[in-house]
Amino acid sequence: MTFRRSHRRATRVVRGELHTAVQTWARGPDHTIVLVGVSHVGELSYFRTIAQVVASYLEATVHYERTVREDPPPPTTDREWIRLEASRRSSRLVLRWAAEIADLGTQHGLPVDGWRNVDIAEVDLVRMCGRRGLAWFRIPGLHVQVDHGSLLTERQRRVLGHVARLLLVHTATWGRWLMSPMARRAVVHWRNAHAVSHALRAVHSGPVVLIWGAGHLAGMGQLLRHNDFRLESVRWLRAVGRTPSVCEQGEAHRSTPVPRP
Repeated sequence: MTFRRSHRRATRVVRGELHTAVQTWARGPDHTIVLVGVSHVGELSYFRTIAQVVASYLEATVHYERTVREDPPPPTTDREWIRLEASRRSSRLVLRWAAEIADLGTQHGLPVDGWRNVDIAEVDLVRMCGRRGLAWFRIPGLHVQVDHGSLLTERQRRVLGHVARLLLVHTATWGRWLMSPMARRAVVHWRNAHAVSHALRAVHSGPVVLIWGAGHLAGMGQLLRHNDFRLESVRWLRAVGRTPSVCEQGEAHRSTPVPRP
């Protein structure tokens, strides 16, 4: 794989397992930015491994992804408030259902002590997505939070858990295609630029670690390349498999060098 293409690959499927990338970028000996691509739902050991990877970069500034919920909330129109509430319920429902039915964890379980949230405000994101917003806002019934756990037999739960794992493994990169073009520009491109601009300021004081959804890494890597950074290495972490891992700790794959252009 060429250098120009290698930075674009942030997820891979190997023997029925979804792996996400940890990319190390450098600009000379003093400027290092580490992009930790995250699956928002994964094995509990996967999130423990991510925390260990981040802790290995001593004295690093850590920036993480999570839209900011302002308190008190800013003034909004009735329509904006409806879209904001739909966004909150829909995203929480999908993540919670997938994690609970398949005995998995979510990104919200990662520690944030000492980390800095450099994401944008959720109200601003909803506004920039436009009136159409995200496609899953319009899926009938998705905004209704219903707990089906007590209605499932053990066999049904196992089958649904297996299906949820299959979907997580094989559809990890499809989320952006559920968005309208305007929403995709807001959710992906605008947030990439926002996060990288903060990282480029902080990197002058020491290493920077960015913990963001794996779908953001290709765009962030492109922005770093245009600011004279080079991709030094890629490390792969096992996020989730079609069946639960037999290991207590997530499997971290050996760093592999990236060919020079």
